[in-house]
Amino acid sequence: MMFKSTPTVAAFVAALTFVAALAGCSRDKRGTDLAVAVAEREATAENTAAAQPQPDQTEEPTASPPQEEAAPEKPALQDEAAEQAKQAEKEKADKEKAEKEEAEKAEKDLAAKHRKLAKLERDLALAQHRMKRAGMAVEHAGVDAQNSIAKAEAELEIAQRKLETFEKKTVPTRIARAELNLQVAEDRFLEAKEELEQLELTYKDEEFADKTKEIVLERGRRRLERSQRSLEIQRVDLATLTEKTIPVELEEHELQTRDKQQALERTRRGAESTRLDKQIALMAAESEITRIETEIDVLEEEIDELKEKAEKKAEQEVEEEPEHAQEQK
Repeated sequence: MMFKSTPTVAAFVAALTFVAALAGCSRDKRGTDLAVAVAEREATAENTAAAQPQPDQTEEPTASPPQEEAAPEKPALQDEAAEQAKQAEKEKADKEKAEKEEAEKAEKDLAAKHRKLAKLERDLALAQHRMKRAGMAVEHAGVDAQNSIAKAEAELEIAQRKLETFEKKTVPTRIARAELNLQVAEDRFLEAKEELEQLELTYKDEEFADKTKEIVLERGRRRLERSQRSLEIQRVDLATLTEKTIPVELEEHELQTRDKQQALERTRRGAESTRLDKQIALMAAESEITRIETEIDVLEEEIDELKEKAEKKAEQEVEEEPEHAQEQK
């Protein structure tokens, strides 16, 4: 391996040579001082060179990249200020756009709430009319129910009175009349029979013309026959009256009475059901009014909040306007 001389050794040798030359030529004080100064300067240069890394002399020297020339400081500051101003303008524009959109949205919301409030007020007026009508319906239903119940009670009372009259008066009277008619028929039959027997006894010993005798006796026989038929009819009528007619009519009266009793009960139930329906409708109308009033109160509070926010924002913009003017100056 070959010895590689370093700049430090070369410099040191050159310094010693220079010092020796100076010492041989002159011994005066000035030469000595000059030599010492040169030696100190060379030593300082050697120390500085030794502290820096030395490249290998066998390696080919690489070309150092050309250093860019430093741009002037003033134009760079101007570009940075322009960029900051541009960014500030963009942020300001974005902020103004966002504020404008927010203001438009708030205005639309406020207009929508005003429309909704107007609709709720109309609904409230309509609900109040419905409640009034429902109250009138409750009153009318009560009056109608009273009238219907009174009518049903009167019809029931009439049916009960008819039944009582039929049982206590009509039936005994009709039976008594039928029995009386039967008794009359029996009496007429007996009278006709007795009269015929008397005629037969009268004309038995008399010597009249046969023609006259036969006429008188035939007349008596016919009267007796009619009386007998009438008696039989009266007996059948009485039996029919007591066994069929009166029981059927009594059952009809009882059925009418039951029908009237049931009609009265249906009327009462219907009246109660109608009253409950009308009462429920009234309560529903009152509940609807309460709901609408609650919505109106909530909506009015929201409108007040939106107005208050808009007023505060307007006041804030008024306060910030002088600051913006000052910044622009």
